[in-house]
Amino acid sequence: MKLRLKDIYLITRAIGELKGQEDKAIKGIKIDSRLVEEGDIFFCIRGNRFDGHSFAQEAEKKGALALVVHRPLEYEPHIPVLLVDDTIKALGRVANFLRKNSKAKVVAFTGSAGKTTTKEIAYFLLKQRHKVERNFKNWNNQIGIPLSIFNFSGEEDIWLLEVGINNTYDMDELGEIVAPDVAVILNVGPCHLEGLKNVKEVAKNKMKLLQFLTSSGISFINDKYLELVEEAKKYPRVNKIYFKQEDSIQVKFKGISKDKKGVFIIKWIGEEFEVELPFWGIQFEDNLKCALLLSKYFSLTKEEVIQGLKTIELPQHRFNFFQQGVFGVIDDSYNANPLSMRASLYSAKTIANELPLILVLGDMAELGAATEEEHLNLGKLLREINPYLIFYKGKNYRFVAQGYGKEDSILEVNNEDEFISYIKNYNLKKGLFLFKASRSIGLDNFVNKFKREF
Repeated sequence: MKLRLKDIYLITRAIGELKGQEDKAIKGIKIDSRLVEEGDIFFCIRGNRFDGHSFAQEAEKKGALALVVHRPLEYEPHIPVLLVDDTIKALGRVANFLRKNSKAKVVAFTGSAGKTTTKEIAYFLLKQRHKVERNFKNWNNQIGIPLSIFNFSGEEDIWLLEVGINNTYDMDELGEIVAPDVAVILNVGPCHLEGLKNVKEVAKNKMKLLQFLTSSGISFINDKYLELVEEAKKYPRVNKIYFKQEDSIQVKFKGISKDKKGVFIIKWIGEEFEVELPFWGIQFEDNLKCALLLSKYFSLTKEEVIQGLKTIELPQHRFNFFQQGVFGVIDDSYNANPLSMRASLYSAKTIANELPLILVLGDMAELGAATEEEHLNLGKLLREINPYLIFYKGKNYRFVAQGYGKEDSILEVNNEDEFISYIKNYNLKKGLFLFKASRSIGLDNFVNKFKREF
């Protein structure tokens, strides 16, 4: 949908002079001055590291049509300046306007783990019949969702938007922006506890997405998680489909094929078939079932589903398997919380079978007061997994080692060079490596170094 400068002025509730440019068409909306092109509007966003107001002059030099600010600038601009109460909230108002004026049905995904994976699987299935767009990668917050929406045409049939929350106010802001026709609640676990305190609060705030459903909206809820079932009772008027109760679609992980593909048995509305997919493990059963439930809801045929399954590609660093010389590698370094860590470890143990399992792990971030307890629990879980070797990076090493209970059995590493040196000294002939930690630990750098060295 094409917007003019005066549209932005009205939507954002701005004050300021448009200097005769009110009917100028907006080419795009940018928050990074390096990406600004002629005719863009530059929103001055204040982040943790940079303040966009400091780059307004650079944006103007690059041809910005106007600037959206929430404080005075340090220079005298020669283009319209729109003063708003908060540039991030103003960004959300524009996104919500575009959402309301789009013909697309909006599917919003939330949960403690697997949002991006489920969204991506659903995308490859649904696009077999419909015109579909989705968030770029994991752009799932108050900045990423609007920026994704700005890149949609508005003529799509379906928008797939994942919604990530860290605090109690996040869903109120994001739910209002996306206003979904379909709400998907995938799971709940101990994550983002710095802002959400405990699992009950996580469930409560995830389920708040249902408050923002359109009048004819529907929700898909994973009733494997009792906290979600309890919270769902607070929304008696919302149409709900529960994963376990919808038995016309079933998914079961069968095993791994000779060419390292995951073999899944799919039951689809009275028929059964097997598929080989570029991922494996029981943790993907719920992701697949959710995507298939959406496929049924949006009227896909069995043939379209099968064709869509053949085209699935998952983003990097999300339980991606590859062979590196004599070693198998599972790169799950993108992120971690207790829920996803447990699932990855069990799957890696199953896949390794008789191969030596080498774990390269790191801290699970944003757990607040539960940090020590959850890392102690990780150590206890590692005793059950019983891997050949464990490497660990992060300040919570001592809690994991304490939970593991085997002195000096977990090797602490501070960087990728130290890790590679250890591996070479062990002179391993075979094995399966799993890399898993929160993004801030940077295990993707370990993976890249491993690829170069082996």
